[in-house]
Amino acid sequence: MTSLATLTAALLHVRAYLAREARDEDIRNEAAWEAGSAREEHAAAEALNRLDEALRQLKPDASLPTTEEESAYAAHRQFMAA
Repeated sequence: MTSLATLTAALLHVRAYLAREARDEDIRNEAAWEAGSAREEHAAAEALNRLDEALRQLKPDASLPTTEEESAYAAHRQFMAA
């Protein structure tokens, strides 16, 4: 495995972790909103966006892997933003 492939694999592992953390942030944000709190968390979601951009620069011709869970999470984020 080349060093670029190793780096990409490691970054994809980090991406999976950040996707879970971002999903958990959304759950906490929704619970806080229902409880009447304006506090919101966005750190994991922002880090995930930056990592996605870095991965696109490493492999501009390849699309990032999308699981059913990540697709559902993306739809949820889009719904919450509307």
